[in-house]
Amino acid sequence: MAEAQYFKRLNFQKEQKLLEAVSLFNSWLDELLIAGISQLQHDPDKLNEIASRMVDYGAPGIARKLRMIPERIAKGSNWMEFTFQQLGEFYLVVRSFKNIVALNEFEKEDLLNYCGIPFTKTSFSESSFYTDDWLYLGTVSEKEDKLIVNRNWFYGLNCKSCVLFLEFQFNRFVPIKQFKNGSIYKSSVQFYPSASPQRIKEMQSESSYLASEYFIKSHTIESALDLYCERISINPLLKQYCFILNSVKFTSHQESWYLKSESGQLIRLTNSIAEIQQLLTYTANIQNVIIGEYENNSLNVFSVIMDYEIVSIMQ
Repeated sequence: MAEAQYFKRLNFQKEQKLLEAVSLFNSWLDELLIAGISQLQHDPDKLNEIASRMVDYGAPGIARKLRMIPERIAKGSNWMEFTFQQLGEFYLVVRSFKNIVALNEFEKEDLLNYCGIPFTKTSFSESSFYTDDWLYLGTVSEKEDKLIVNRNWFYGLNCKSCVLFLEFQFNRFVPIKQFKNGSIYKSSVQFYPSASPQRIKEMQSESSYLASEYFIKSHTIESALDLYCERISINPLLKQYCFILNSVKFTSHQESWYLKSESGQLIRLTNSIAEIQQLLTYTANIQNVIIGEYENNSLNVFSVIMDYEIVSIMQ
Protein backbone atom coordinates (compact mmCIF):
# COMPACT_ATOMS: atom_id res chain seq x y z
CA MET A 1 0.00 0.00 0.00
CA ALA A 2 1.33 3.44 -0.94
CA GLU A 3 2.75 5.56 1.85
CA ALA A 4 1.21 8.85 2.89
CA GLN A 5 2.97 12.03 1.83
CA TYR A 6 2.49 14.15 4.96
CA PHE A 7 1.25 12.03 7.88
CA LYS A 8 3.42 9.09 8.90
CA ARG A 9 0.71 7.08 10.64
CA LEU A 10 -1.79 7.29 7.77
CA ASN A 11 -1.70 5.34 4.55
CA PHE A 12 -2.00 7.12 1.21
CA GLN A 13 -5.73 6.44 0.79
CA LYS A 14 -6.69 7.73 4.26
CA GLU A 15 -4.52 10.79 3.82
CA GLN A 16 -6.17 11.63 0.50
CA LYS A 17 -9.64 11.29 2.02
CA LEU A 18 -8.64 13.58 4.88
CA LEU A 19 -7.25 16.19 2.47
CA GLU A 20 -10.48 15.99 0.45
CA ALA A 21 -12.47 16.49 3.66
CA VAL A 22 -10.52 19.63 4.51
CA SER A 23 -10.96 20.99 0.97
CA LEU A 24 -14.72 20.39 1.14
CA PHE A 25 -14.84 21.93 4.60
CA ASN A 26 -12.94 25.00 3.39
CA SER A 27 -15.48 25.56 0.59
CA TRP A 28 -18.35 25.22 3.07
CA LEU A 29 -16.78 27.78 5.41
CA ASP A 30 -16.34 30.29 2.58
CA GLU A 31 -19.97 29.84 1.51
CA LEU A 32 -21.13 30.26 5.10
CA LEU A 33 -19.36 33.59 5.54
CA ILE A 34 -20.78 34.87 2.25
CA ALA A 35 -24.34 33.82 3.17
CA GLY A 36 -24.04 35.01 6.79
CA ILE A 37 -23.67 33.14 10.06
CA SER A 38 -27.18 34.05 11.19
CA GLN A 39 -28.60 31.48 8.74
CA LEU A 40 -27.40 28.71 11.07
CA GLN A 41 -30.04 29.76 13.57
CA HIS A 42 -32.80 29.19 11.02
CA ASP A 43 -31.42 26.17 9.16
CA PRO A 44 -29.44 23.86 11.50
CA ASP A 45 -29.76 21.04 8.94
CA LYS A 46 -26.90 22.61 6.99
CA LEU A 47 -24.59 21.85 9.91
CA ASN A 48 -25.78 18.26 10.14
CA GLU A 49 -25.22 17.78 6.41
CA ILE A 50 -21.61 18.95 6.44
CA ALA A 51 -21.00 17.05 9.69
CA SER A 52 -22.17 13.83 8.03
CA ARG A 53 -19.85 14.49 5.10
CA MET A 54 -16.92 14.94 7.49
CA VAL A 55 -17.67 11.54 9.06
CA ASP A 56 -17.83 9.95 5.60
CA TYR A 57 -14.43 11.43 4.73
CA GLY A 58 -12.81 10.25 7.96
CA ALA A 59 -12.80 13.46 10.04
CA PRO A 60 -15.21 12.67 12.93
CA GLY A 61 -13.53 15.22 15.21
CA ILE A 62 -14.62 18.09 12.95
CA ALA A 63 -18.10 16.55 12.76
CA ARG A 64 -18.44 16.53 16.57
CA LYS A 65 -17.46 20.18 16.78
CA LEU A 66 -19.94 21.12 14.05
CA ARG A 67 -22.78 19.37 15.87
CA MET A 68 -22.03 21.32 19.03
CA ILE A 69 -23.15 24.54 17.30
CA PRO A 70 -26.88 23.65 16.86
CA GLU A 71 -26.87 22.33 20.43
CA ARG A 72 -25.65 25.71 21.66
CA ILE A 73 -28.16 27.52 19.41
CA ALA A 74 -30.98 25.46 20.95
CA LYS A 75 -29.87 26.54 24.43
CA GLY A 76 -29.99 30.14 23.26
CA SER A 77 -27.12 31.33 25.45
CA ASN A 78 -24.09 33.04 23.86
CA TRP A 79 -24.47 30.89 20.76
CA MET A 80 -23.07 33.59 18.46
CA GLU A 81 -19.92 34.00 20.57
CA PHE A 82 -19.47 30.22 20.72
CA THR A 83 -19.97 29.89 16.95
CA PHE A 84 -17.37 32.55 16.19
CA GLN A 85 -14.89 30.74 18.44
CA GLN A 86 -15.53 27.48 16.60
CA LEU A 87 -15.24 29.13 13.19
CA GLY A 88 -11.95 30.68 14.25
CA GLU A 89 -10.65 27.21 15.13
CA PHE A 90 -11.93 25.80 11.84
CA TYR A 91 -10.11 28.44 9.79
CA LEU A 92 -6.94 27.88 11.77
CA VAL A 93 -7.12 24.16 10.97
CA VAL A 94 -7.78 24.79 7.27
CA ARG A 95 -4.85 27.21 7.03
CA SER A 96 -2.62 24.70 8.81
CA PHE A 97 -3.49 22.05 6.23
CA LYS A 98 -2.71 24.51 3.44
CA ASN A 99 0.70 25.05 5.05
CA ILE A 100 1.24 21.37 5.87
CA VAL A 101 4.74 21.17 4.37
CA ALA A 102 6.02 23.71 6.91
CA LEU A 103 4.71 21.85 9.97
CA ASN A 104 6.79 19.52 12.12
CA GLU A 105 5.63 16.02 13.08
CA PHE A 106 4.19 17.12 16.44
CA GLU A 107 2.15 19.91 14.84
CA LYS A 108 0.83 17.40 12.30
CA GLU A 109 -0.20 15.10 15.16
CA ASP A 110 -2.18 17.96 16.72
CA LEU A 111 -4.02 18.36 13.41
CA LEU A 112 -4.84 14.65 13.24
CA ASN A 113 -6.05 14.74 16.83
CA TYR A 114 -8.32 17.70 16.06
CA CYS A 115 -9.79 15.85 13.10
CA GLY A 116 -10.51 12.83 15.30
CA ILE A 117 -8.06 10.42 13.66
CA PRO A 118 -7.62 7.58 16.19
CA PHE A 119 -4.18 6.91 17.64
CA THR A 120 -3.54 3.15 17.68
CA LYS A 121 -1.70 1.30 20.44
CA THR A 122 1.09 0.32 18.06
CA SER A 123 1.78 4.01 17.47
CA PHE A 124 2.97 4.26 21.07
CA SER A 125 5.68 1.61 20.70
CA GLU A 126 8.43 4.20 20.23
CA SER A 127 7.13 6.63 22.84
CA SER A 128 9.18 6.84 26.01
CA PHE A 129 7.71 6.43 29.49
CA TYR A 130 7.77 9.04 32.22
CA THR A 131 7.35 7.97 35.85
CA ASP A 132 6.01 10.27 38.54
CA ASP A 133 3.74 10.42 41.57
CA TRP A 134 0.43 11.65 40.18
CA LEU A 135 -1.99 13.44 42.50
CA TYR A 136 -5.59 12.97 41.36
CA LEU A 137 -7.24 16.40 41.08
CA GLY A 138 -10.70 15.50 39.80
CA THR A 139 -12.79 14.66 36.74
CA VAL A 140 -14.93 16.64 34.32
CA SER A 141 -17.62 14.58 32.56
CA GLU A 142 -19.20 15.68 29.31
CA LYS A 143 -21.94 14.01 27.27
CA GLU A 144 -21.73 13.87 23.48
CA ASP A 145 -24.78 12.15 22.00
CA LYS A 146 -24.65 8.64 23.55
CA LEU A 147 -21.00 8.99 24.54
CA ILE A 148 -19.75 10.16 27.94
CA VAL A 149 -16.27 11.66 27.95
CA ASN A 150 -14.46 11.69 31.31
CA ARG A 151 -11.50 14.04 31.51
CA ASN A 152 -9.39 12.97 34.50
CA TRP A 153 -6.81 15.51 35.65
CA PHE A 154 -3.62 14.65 37.57
CA TYR A 155 -0.73 16.69 38.94
CA GLY A 156 2.84 15.36 38.80
CA LEU A 157 4.47 16.00 42.16
CA ASN A 158 7.93 15.92 40.56
CA CYS A 159 7.32 17.50 37.15
CA LYS A 160 4.96 20.14 38.66
CA SER A 161 2.61 19.88 35.66
CA CYS A 162 -0.92 18.66 35.01
CA VAL A 163 -1.73 15.78 32.69
CA LEU A 164 -5.00 14.64 31.16
CA PHE A 165 -6.26 11.06 30.99
CA LEU A 166 -9.37 10.59 28.84
CA GLU A 167 -11.92 7.80 29.25
CA PHE A 168 -14.82 7.16 26.88
CA GLN A 169 -17.99 5.50 28.15
CA PHE A 170 -20.49 4.39 25.50
CA ASN A 171 -23.08 3.27 28.05
CA ARG A 172 -23.35 3.14 31.81
CA PHE A 173 -22.48 -0.56 31.85
CA VAL A 174 -18.99 0.05 30.47
CA PRO A 175 -16.61 0.11 33.47
CA ILE A 176 -14.34 3.09 34.00
CA LYS A 177 -11.49 3.56 36.45
CA GLN A 178 -12.37 4.81 39.90
CA PHE A 179 -9.82 7.35 41.08
CA LYS A 180 -9.97 8.57 44.69
CA ASN A 181 -9.73 12.18 45.79
CA GLY A 182 -6.44 12.97 47.48
CA SER A 183 -4.83 9.75 46.26
CA ILE A 184 -1.41 9.70 44.65
CA TYR A 185 -0.81 7.16 41.88
CA LYS A 186 2.68 5.86 41.16
CA SER A 187 2.59 5.32 37.41
CA SER A 188 4.69 5.36 34.27
CA VAL A 189 2.85 7.22 31.53
CA GLN A 190 3.20 7.79 27.79
CA PHE A 191 2.22 11.11 26.27
CA TYR A 192 0.31 11.45 23.03
CA PRO A 193 2.59 13.18 20.49
CA SER A 194 1.86 16.90 20.47
CA ALA A 195 3.60 20.24 20.16
CA SER A 196 2.41 20.78 23.73
CA PRO A 197 2.19 17.32 25.40
CA GLN A 198 -0.59 17.01 27.95
CA ARG A 199 -2.76 13.97 27.25
CA ILE A 200 -1.51 10.58 28.42
CA LYS A 201 -2.33 7.10 27.16
CA GLU A 202 -2.98 5.36 30.49
CA MET A 203 -2.90 5.93 34.23
CA GLN A 204 -2.35 2.87 36.41
CA SER A 205 -4.90 2.93 39.22
CA GLU A 206 -3.69 -0.13 41.14
CA SER A 207 -0.74 1.43 43.00
CA SER A 208 -1.96 4.40 45.05
CA TYR A 209 -1.61 5.92 48.49
CA LEU A 210 -3.08 8.78 50.50
CA ALA A 211 -0.68 11.56 51.42
CA SER A 212 -1.16 13.70 54.50
CA GLU A 213 0.99 16.45 53.00
CA TYR A 214 2.24 17.36 49.53
CA PHE A 215 3.38 20.45 47.64
CA ILE A 216 1.31 21.60 44.70
CA LYS A 217 2.22 24.73 42.78
CA SER A 218 -0.67 27.17 42.43
CA HIS A 219 -0.93 30.42 40.50
CA THR A 220 -2.69 33.73 40.53
CA ILE A 221 -5.23 34.25 37.76
CA GLU A 222 -2.73 36.49 35.94
CA SER A 223 0.15 33.98 35.99
CA ALA A 224 -2.18 31.09 35.06
CA LEU A 225 -3.40 33.02 32.00
CA ASP A 226 0.20 33.83 31.05
CA LEU A 227 1.12 30.13 31.17
CA TYR A 228 -1.96 29.26 29.12
CA CYS A 229 -1.01 31.85 26.48
CA GLU A 230 2.47 30.33 26.28
CA ARG A 231 0.96 26.89 25.65
CA ILE A 232 -1.48 28.29 23.07
CA SER A 233 1.38 29.97 21.22
CA ILE A 234 2.98 26.53 20.88
CA ASN A 235 -0.22 24.61 20.14
CA PRO A 236 -3.13 26.85 19.02
CA LEU A 237 -5.40 23.77 18.91
CA LEU A 238 -5.11 23.13 22.66
CA LYS A 239 -8.67 22.82 23.97
CA GLN A 240 -8.63 22.32 27.74
CA TYR A 241 -6.06 23.36 30.30
CA CYS A 242 -6.00 22.81 34.06
CA PHE A 243 -5.81 25.89 36.30
CA ILE A 244 -4.72 25.63 39.96
CA LEU A 245 -5.51 29.05 41.43
CA ASN A 246 -4.81 30.85 44.68
CA SER A 247 -5.91 34.21 46.10
CA VAL A 248 -9.28 34.36 44.34
CA LYS A 249 -12.68 35.74 45.27
CA PHE A 250 -16.12 35.31 43.70
CA THR A 251 -18.16 38.08 42.17
CA SER A 252 -21.33 38.22 40.08
CA HIS A 253 -22.45 40.51 37.28
CA GLN A 254 -25.60 40.31 35.13
CA GLU A 255 -26.49 36.78 36.27
CA SER A 256 -22.98 35.47 35.57
CA TRP A 257 -20.35 34.49 38.14
CA TYR A 258 -16.63 35.21 37.94
CA LEU A 259 -13.40 34.49 39.79
CA LYS A 260 -11.63 37.71 40.70
CA SER A 261 -7.96 38.18 41.56
CA GLU A 262 -6.60 40.71 44.04
CA SER A 263 -5.71 43.02 41.14
CA GLY A 264 -9.19 42.75 39.60
CA GLN A 265 -8.54 40.22 36.79
CA LEU A 266 -11.71 38.22 36.04
CA ILE A 267 -12.43 34.73 34.70
CA ARG A 268 -15.99 33.75 33.86
CA LEU A 269 -17.31 30.59 35.52
CA THR A 270 -19.45 27.98 33.77
CA ASN A 271 -20.50 26.20 36.97
CA SER A 272 -24.17 25.84 37.89
CA ILE A 273 -25.77 27.88 40.67
CA ALA A 274 -25.71 24.81 42.95
CA GLU A 275 -21.98 24.40 42.32
CA ILE A 276 -21.37 28.11 42.90
CA GLN A 277 -23.10 27.82 46.27
CA GLN A 278 -20.76 24.96 47.18
CA LEU A 279 -17.75 26.98 46.09
CA LEU A 280 -18.78 30.01 48.14
CA THR A 281 -18.89 27.77 51.20
CA TYR A 282 -15.59 26.02 50.53
CA THR A 283 -13.68 29.19 49.67
CA ALA A 284 -14.67 31.33 52.63
CA ASN A 285 -11.02 30.81 53.57
CA ILE A 286 -8.93 32.70 51.02
CA GLN A 287 -6.08 30.20 51.59
CA ASN A 288 -8.03 27.43 49.88
CA VAL A 289 -6.98 26.59 46.31
CA ILE A 290 -9.33 26.37 43.32
CA ILE A 291 -8.85 23.71 40.60
CA GLY A 292 -10.69 24.05 37.31
CA GLU A 293 -10.69 23.30 33.59
CA TYR A 294 -10.13 26.33 31.37
CA GLU A 295 -11.78 26.29 27.94
CA ASN A 296 -13.17 28.97 25.61
CA ASN A 297 -12.13 31.80 27.96
CA SER A 298 -14.14 30.32 30.84
CA LEU A 299 -13.40 28.12 33.84
CA ASN A 300 -15.28 25.07 35.12
CA VAL A 301 -14.20 24.55 38.74
CA PHE A 302 -14.25 20.86 39.70
CA SER A 303 -12.25 20.69 42.96
CA VAL A 304 -11.05 22.70 45.94
CA ILE A 305 -7.97 22.01 48.09
CA MET A 306 -8.52 22.66 51.80
CA ASP A 307 -5.66 21.79 54.18
CA TYR A 308 -4.30 19.11 51.80
CA GLU A 309 -7.78 17.63 51.32
CA ILE A 310 -9.16 17.67 47.77
CA VAL A 311 -12.93 18.14 47.74
CA SER A 312 -14.90 17.55 44.53
CA ILE A 313 -17.53 20.01 43.42
CA MET A 314 -20.91 18.44 42.64
CA GLN A 315 -21.37 18.00 38.86
